[in-house]
Amino acid sequence: MLNLRERLVVGVAEDNPTTKPMYGAVRLASGLYTHDTPERLADEIQLACDLMGRTITTFMPDLERPIFYPWPRPATRTLRWVAAQALHEAEHHLGDIERQLDVDRSS
Repeated sequence: MLNLRERLVVGVAEDNPTTKPMYGAVRLASGLYTHDTPERLADEIQLACDLMGRTITTFMPDLERPIFYPWPRPATRTLRWVAAQALHEAEHHLGDIERQLDVDRSS
């Protein structure tokens, strides 16, 4: 959420910017998530989603601005598309969380 939020900010500040990679593999390999707990993650996800929601609301007039996005294939998209990706990610990770909670409860 925080990376996608920053992409929205850059998309409002710059004309048709190219997004930077999120470097997910580097984040994992370097241990950035090693000390996460379910409680901490719940708080951080809530905060990040709240920030994203406020950002989208604030930038509503600018959501048709273009941004070059290399994923899933290189294309110029809109900030509205980035906002939709954020919603998709939130839904996707909520499913991950629910599945992990089910595993933890059955253990």
